Amino acid sequence: GEWATTIFCVSEGGRALAFPIGEAKSLRNGGRGTMLMGLDKNESLLQAIACGADGVVVRGVGRGGKAVDKLFSGAAFAVYEGARARKGRLLEPRVKDASLALPKPAQQR
Repeated sequence: GEWATTIFCVSEGGRALAFPIGEAKSLRNGGRGTMLMGLDKNESLLQAIACGADGVVVRGVGRGGKAVDKLFSGAAFAVYEGARARKGRLLEPRVKDASLALPKPAQQR
């Protein structure tokens, strides 16, 4: 496979943020960790995934209770790029209970 170059995060509030993997510090002796994404009070980070140019698949529940299974890559992925620890942008389409996965070869461009 390809090397992961980006961390893609999704929050409980339906926001997403992608940032270069080099911005995530490695803590040699443990510690309290590194903030991946800015969150609102009482909001949690649902998932973070390391991905490459093929992007990421977001699954969850969309408007009207419809299942969402969407590949974000290229320009659709670039919309969510920013600096680590920022709040990111709302996913479009809106997704509740989002989960992330790497695309399978058939889903890639």
